[in-house]
Amino acid sequence: MIVSAAHAAAFHTAPATKVELDTLVGHASQRNHTLWRYFFPELGNRSSIDVHANWLPHTSQCVHSSECWCGHVNGSKHRGTNPHPTECEAGLTGSKMSMVLRTANCVPSKLQRKCHCITGRGQPCLYSDMNPGTTLATIALMRAAGIDHIIEEGREGGLSAYLYWLHGFRVTSVEYLPEYEPLQALRLMAPGMALLHGDGKKIIPALVNSMTAEQAARTMVFYDGEKRILAHKSYMLVRDKVGLAAFDDSEYPAFRSYLDQEKEVWWETRTQVEEAGTFRPVVEAVLRTPEAAKVQGASVGAPGAGSHTTFVVGGGWKWRGGGTKLAPGLRAGRMRD
Repeated sequence: MIVSAAHAAAFHTAPATKVELDTLVGHASQRNHTLWRYFFPELGNRSSIDVHANWLPHTSQCVHSSECWCGHVNGSKHRGTNPHPTECEAGLTGSKMSMVLRTANCVPSKLQRKCHCITGRGQPCLYSDMNPGTTLATIALMRAAGIDHIIEEGREGGLSAYLYWLHGFRVTSVEYLPEYEPLQALRLMAPGMALLHGDGKKIIPALVNSMTAEQAARTMVFYDGEKRILAHKSYMLVRDKVGLAAFDDSEYPAFRSYLDQEKEVWWETRTQVEEAGTFRPVVEAVLRTPEAAKVQGASVGAPGAGSHTTFVVGGGWKWRGGGTKLAPGLRAGRMRD
């Protein structure tokens, strides 16, 4: 097992406009045929049920259960495995543009309700509701930007963190309320991954500030805990140093307007094929993949099946200066793609 990825000297110049970023993401996501086959193996005809061989929404240890806690709790989502969670999401306050996560004793409504979930019921389990097109775009863009380290804020099912690690990146996964089964799985399957717990708004700046300028410029922060405007405000604490940032669940027009006001160079994965630009073939591949469509809660071929993740060019990428167009960037150490 190779524990670190080799880093090529060449990388792509930081895009100066949204159009340039769209072109870069679209081309980089399609040019690596081995990576494409991993995420879209024969467009739904699975060659393996092993996540090491191809993308899957969850690992084989996971099961579907209707006996789950509603909302986010620490420990297991499965009620039988975790009958008395000590902490849970205490409420999302304010508008959807500025949601705040708090923890407290679980409120009665969440204790009484039952929801469906994917769980390991006490056994190691990795899962994700992020479709393969988004993860493919993230990996491809990190390589084009010369990124070799990703800080993920918001772990939940752990599969996205594992896929970054599997494809050769150094991963730091930060979680506010750790879920037991994904944590157990990552400790077993990705022993080199840094697993941190607490407030990402405090942890991430401390991590970035401890890096050299070059290390920070080769780091991406993926915000999937804090959301949208509040996540961007946290990003502002490291904006000038890191190479790249991403914001999940970013489909709100107000967030797009906010990024424009902040004069960010940004691009969103979108869900509509007609809006996808050079990323359109990736969106179409997601629409033709039954498992990916199910992850998004849409029927196969539905125009809403897709993803809403926004990528933002960081100051570190700009600082590193010139590069070459669509250069190889990072080469995976664990997966040869």
